[in-house]
Amino acid sequence: LPTLVMPFLQWCQQTCYGRLESPPAVAQDCVCGETARRVAVTAVYLDRLEEYTLSYCDCRPLGLTLMGLGLFPSSPTRPSVAFALNHLLFVTKLFVNISPNITAWCSTVFDNLVEKGYSPSANVSSCFDTSVNF
Repeated sequence: LPTLVMPFLQWCQQTCYGRLESPPAVAQDCVCGETARRVAVTAVYLDRLEEYTLSYCDCRPLGLTLMGLGLFPSSPTRPSVAFALNHLLFVTKLFVNISPNITAWCSTVFDNLVEKGYSPSANVSSCFDTSVNF
């Protein structure tokens, strides 16, 4: 996991914390001389699932390849599932704001949309006013 910190920070910088599309993964040549292994990975996005068949070797771990695609691996070695970093940032905010009512969920969705550059209309934003009792 420590090896994924710098790629994550680079992704944050390149995409303005997910506001922009993830840059295409740059294929790097193998320098260890090993034969590349292939693995199928299911990518979980907020709105869809995608299947990838990826190559990796000792000098280019699968986790780094996934981070290059804007995905976080479900396990340190040979993950079969990876989650979109945007999805994980959203869930992080949700758990910071969560409480046992719908207001926290609505506030998290609203904050996430505003951070991504959306401008909800006045009638929608009034629904997210935390001072309003439902």
